[in-house]
Amino acid sequence: MSTEFIKQLKSGTILPEKDNISQTLLSYWEKNEQELYDEFMELTGDCLEQMLVESLVELNEPLDDGFIDFIIEKSKNDKNFYELYHLQLVAAFSKQSHQDSEIQTKVLENLLKNSAIWSCDGDLPNLLENLNLPTTKTELLSRINGIS
Repeated sequence: MSTEFIKQLKSGTILPEKDNISQTLLSYWEKNEQELYDEFMELTGDCLEQMLVESLVELNEPLDDGFIDFIIEKSKNDKNFYELYHLQLVAAFSKQSHQDSEIQTKVLENLLKNSAIWSCDGDLPNLLENLNLPTTKTELLSRINGIS
């Protein structure tokens, strides 16, 4: 990732396609690129990982089930990185997604396992509502039981 690309991404003068963002995020996670993280932080003052995840959430498009599975596993190691949960929801439940799929059930089950997100993430209820999903744990559990 070039310095110029980072500046353009930060300034909003370009909006990379989801495949570019997801590949950059995967590369960052797989290689644990501290140097890239440090360069991005120095240039922008922002966290690269956070910005990439938020960019994918904003695109509001479905992602490959394998990528969603990878994000689910990442979120199990960082339950306070709520944007990972947001990304799972958007990727699995965007308008173009398949209804009542196995990956959707996995996403909802993972969300239900994180008790902190329900009390600390003020954005979650609006996101669930925007995706036409139940906004309480009880209602989501009922939906999962209806899918399974």
